[in-house]
Amino acid sequence: MSAYSRAGATCLVLAPIAGLASVLIAKTVSGKASDLASAFVEHPNATHLGLAINSVAASLLVGGIVWFAWIAYGHSPRLAMTGGVLGVLGMLAVLFDDAVHVSGSLVVDGMTTDQATKALKPLTSGGVFAVGPLSELGDLGLVLLAIAALRLGLPRWAAVVLCVGVIGEGIGFGAGSRYLVAVAFALTAIGAAMVVRTVLVGGVLPAPALRQRAGQPV
Repeated sequence: MSAYSRAGATCLVLAPIAGLASVLIAKTVSGKASDLASAFVEHPNATHLGLAINSVAASLLVGGIVWFAWIAYGHSPRLAMTGGVLGVLGMLAVLFDDAVHVSGSLVVDGMTTDQATKALKPLTSGGVFAVGPLSELGDLGLVLLAIAALRLGLPRWAAVVLCVGVIGEGIGFGAGSRYLVAVAFALTAIGAAMVVRTVLVGGVLPAPALRQRAGQPV
């Protein structure tokens, strides 16, 4: 496995682990103004750390998705390309969403919880935080890549675990359930590890044209 592949595979596995850590540290995964205000005012340090780690997780997953799509392209080009594009767009939405949340926390610095709730309500109801649902594109992209990975030799159970994990993340964030999101991240990590294992054991290589562009022997 090339250095590029090792880096991409590492990113794919570490991303959900970092996401799990961010959920355990942060005090809320809810998008409601009252919940956000409580977290920003009462637990600012934990909230900022959780957002920072979540941004790291999203950045890692961008690299992991690009590698995943690169590996799967030779066996299922349409699914790999679509999944890769949607996945990266979804993670960029997550990064933007985290930046907006950090900005919101700075705006309400020094306010009471009630004051912060009133200040954040126009933002949350007005759609500034509405970029969050766009992260579902990332979930869809990973589901498509999991389906494409079946042609790489990924066991069906592992593909199901990966799909359940990424879908569970979206449901958990939507419902504001930290525990559901934590379990979902754990499942995603297992599925991602199985993808990497499948590639390593099977000696899966990207399409010849892609290897040639990357400067690797065809």
